[in-house]
Formats: sequence, C-alpha cells, structure tokens
Amino acid sequence: MAHRSPLDQDLTSALRAGRDALVLDTTTRGIDFGVELSAVIDGTLAAILTRTAVEDVCIVALGSYARRELCPGSDVDVLLLVPAPGRFAKRRDWRPMAERLWYPLWDAGFVTGHSARTIKECLALAADDLDARTALLDIRFVAGDPQLCEELAVRATRCAARCCGESPDALVGCGATP
Repeated sequence: MAHRSPLDQDLTSALRAGRDALVLDTTTRGIDFGVELSAVIDGTLAAILTRTAVEDVCIVALGSYARRELCPGSDVDVLLLVPAPGRFAKRRDWRPMAERLWYPLWDAGFVTGHSARTIKECLALAADDLDARTALLDIRFVAGDPQLCEELAVRATRCAARCCGESPDALVGCGATP
C-alpha cells in the first residue's frame, strides 16, 4: 500500500469538501456541475503528481470524466500513462505511485475505474476489447507530460480506425483526436 502523507490527506479532505460543496450548491447543476467537479478532481490529481516529482508520466481522464460530464455518483475513470521501459531497462513498478494518486479519490468516497499502463499496453487491450477501445476515444489530459497524452490520442484513434475499417478522420466526430 502507498504511504499517505499528511499533505495527501489534506488533499483528500479538500477533495471531499469540494465535492460536498458542489452537491450542496443549488446553483451549480447539470453541465456546470460536471465541469466544476472535474476541475476539483483535476486539481487534486495534478497536485499529487507534482509532489511525486516524476516527470515522464501523464494522468489521463477517460469517458464522462474526460468530457467533464460527472454527476454526484459518477465513476471517475482515470489512467496513469507511464513510459515504456527502455530497451535494456528493467520495468518499473508503478503501483506505489498509482496508489498515491488513487487513494485520495477512494478516501474521499469516489468510485474509480483506474489503471496504470504504457501506450503499447493500452493499444494492445483496445485491439481486443471494444469497451477499452471506445474508452480511449474520449480522453483528456489532466497532468504530467502532455506529449504522452497526445501520442496516446493519435495512436488510439488509428487503432480504432483499423479495428472498425474506417479512416482516422471518420472517427473525429466521435470525440477522437486524429
């Protein structure tokens, strides 16, 4: 299990308080609620990632979280996108870092769909699984290395197009980024 520092616990408290304030605010509903809740979650994840001082990873929002369409009980689908190991490098264990990101969400009462994968692992899963493939068509950069997220977006669109027998341009209207 990842070590939860007092700073991370403060972020958990702030995340919980931010969500609770939004739920109680009768003026923030519908689309505005989803946008505001996504921003609260984004800020928490970005702050935790900054504290890790790891620069070659990326946090990616998926599905309704990526579209900023969260409701009070929505799952938060999030991906820790990690670099592929170098040719002669040993594969790094990303679990402690991933847990450090996910625990504040869990502790604040959010249900997550979460993973830590390389682009290659994401695409291998997407090639064989329709749900994984469609999830990669709705992604949004949250924090970390934006180029890693952009590369995933381009390659996921190509993968989906190949699997569907379409050109990548045909998927642009579906939320994909060619």
